[in-house]
Amino acid sequence: MSATNSSNSYNQEDWISIRDDYFGDILSFAKQNNRFSFIKKIAQKSITGHNKDFANLTTKYSIGIASKDLPFGLIPSYNRIAFANELRSIYPKIDEGFYNNLAIEKDLIVCMFKGFKPHGDDARPDRGILPLIAMLISETIEIFTFVYGEMTSSTLQKLDNNILSLANGNGLWSAIISLSDFIILDAPKIPKTTDKSNVIRIIQNKSNKLNTLASKSKNKNMLISPYPTHYTENDIDSFIHIIFNYIIPDTFEGFCNPPGGDWSGISILDNLDSKLGTEFRWLTLPRVSVNSKRPDHITVLFNLFEKPLIICTESKEIARNLETDIGSALKKYIYDLLQYTPSVERKINSNTWVISTSTVNVSEFIFASMGCFFAPSNFDLSAISQKCKCDVLIGFDIDSFTSRCKIQIKGFSPLGDTLAKYLIDMIQCQRSLINIFDIF
Repeated sequence: MSATNSSNSYNQEDWISIRDDYFGDILSFAKQNNRFSFIKKIAQKSITGHNKDFANLTTKYSIGIASKDLPFGLIPSYNRIAFANELRSIYPKIDEGFYNNLAIEKDLIVCMFKGFKPHGDDARPDRGILPLIAMLISETIEIFTFVYGEMTSSTLQKLDNNILSLANGNGLWSAIISLSDFIILDAPKIPKTTDKSNVIRIIQNKSNKLNTLASKSKNKNMLISPYPTHYTENDIDSFIHIIFNYIIPDTFEGFCNPPGGDWSGISILDNLDSKLGTEFRWLTLPRVSVNSKRPDHITVLFNLFEKPLIICTESKEIARNLETDIGSALKKYIYDLLQYTPSVERKINSNTWVISTSTVNVSEFIFASMGCFFAPSNFDLSAISQKCKCDVLIGFDIDSFTSRCKIQIKGFSPLGDTLAKYLIDMIQCQRSLINIFDIF
């Protein structure tokens, strides 16, 4: 149980009281005790459109729930009409139907998140925020969702033309449309144009919510197939994790993309020998620096070259989503990071971390970039090599009859050729109990 300061989060006694005195009704506890307001912090670089005005408005009328760090709060029934009136001053184009449904005396949850990354990809952790609200509070509570992350033209077109189709094809929008009664999108459009104003969509979503929930609750055959009906970038991440943790020997995973991964820091190991090796860890991670991009996976491979090889990997669902020059950007990110003193370090034969004063010499490592994605067996990896400039490209293809994963691996530099051949050899002669891959 939580034992944090009740001025910022509910503490252990609060949760016990919710369970015993309020019979699990967290909203009643929140209204009765009013520990703190809902304060949505927005980074300066992310302030666009009216998102700061909206954040200030919710702080004015809200009560925080569970923790100040959560991106949602409660507008209690007695504040909801005033909230609706001031919202109209921020967004004058709110129509009468939206306003009349909003301006009633009924508790309202306001949820505010960026949702989408700088290139328009949805931020997968945000997919769980609205389901968390439904589980923590109630599926019957009305929810107002405010989204301010960058929006692609294609997503906007789907949002305008067939919102239910968008819900079926995108995990984050599925959560938003299935669980929100009101939606405001106030976001920069990408690709960017000379017009710097945000795109704004004001959506009274209750009917869409009911339609999507009804379609999901239809009786279905309970004999569920054990095979997935669709594969995504999450599966690519899982394949990478399995290959380097269970098949390729002498490796160290220093950074791993979710699901199941750890984004709290990047670790680099300088030696596998338990008597000599030190794990260096950086705990402050910029997403990007100039001409660089944070990899989805960072793996240190030993005993292939004279120096440890740091493999920086980008995962995408399909090949065309790999960015231009991503190979160089991945290596530059880790190269730049190693210029800074690590936050902490520990000997690998010890569990004790200490503040680091060490300098990690980049010349003691070799760097390689790798791009991974789904691609049919007949896809020519060379077709995208000039665009992405990765040392190694890996295409995965699921055999629908056997459910085994076929892998195509190819190098596009002298270092990449050596690494690709090594990966192929290790996978072909794998001794791991996880035997799901076939080289083609």
